[in-house]
Amino acid sequence: MDQRYCGKTLLTLLPHLSQVLYGRLSDLFGRKNILVSALLLLSLSDLACGLSVNPTMLYIFRGLAGVANGGITSLTMMIVSDVVTLQDRGKYQGILGSMVGLGNAIGPLIASAFAIHATWRGLFYLLAPLIMLVVGLSWTYLPSNMPQFDWKATIGKIDFLGLFTGTAAVILLLIPISEGGHDGTPWNSAKVIAMLCVGGLCFIAFLLVEWKWARLPIMPLSMFRIPSVAAMLAQSFFLGASYYSYLYFLPL
Repeated sequence: MDQRYCGKTLLTLLPHLSQVLYGRLSDLFGRKNILVSALLLLSLSDLACGLSVNPTMLYIFRGLAGVANGGITSLTMMIVSDVVTLQDRGKYQGILGSMVGLGNAIGPLIASAFAIHATWRGLFYLLAPLIMLVVGLSWTYLPSNMPQFDWKATIGKIDFLGLFTGTAAVILLLIPISEGGHDGTPWNSAKVIAMLCVGGLCFIAFLLVEWKWARLPIMPLSMFRIPSVAAMLAQSFFLGASYYSYLYFLPL
């Protein structure tokens, strides 16, 4: 299996795997604290990407940046829901969404300009201080909703088993689906079949953990009983399927 394709697949998965975890951590430790920690992780990871001396180092810190980015994406929407009235919530979430779209359009052009006219490292050197500026603004102006908690009891509520089984399921299922059929990785290869089987077992284990075991599940199965929530999740699934197909196949 080509390590470059595996790396790209994992870098795409990491932001989405971290979104659920960051949401639950913000419930336990406060939105502001977790957002600032995610911004700090993103800034330091981007700086390390710029200082990378080999591809392995770049992949590792791009992965950490993806983890932070996933948390920032979900937490910003949560914070808007916390601090903005329901009447104005759509407007502010629309502004955030438009900034994401604008960034997706302009970001590759800026990155290309750095790569062609200077160095690809320059993009990361630009991002790191800009993110630290956002850290300062967030710490100064965001309201704090830090809950009162007992550390031992709070840590005990974190669904580590659900996080492990869910992450393993997503990685072990999507890598063979993404790489199957490529040169050197036929669909009937032992590696593809083994990853699909183990990933399927991890997915079943994740559902059982969320249903019966977790004290505070990262994905409560009860939410699928609400028709409006189930419809929204289905819409999000199909949107993601079309969006990431476009994101991968158009450049190729």
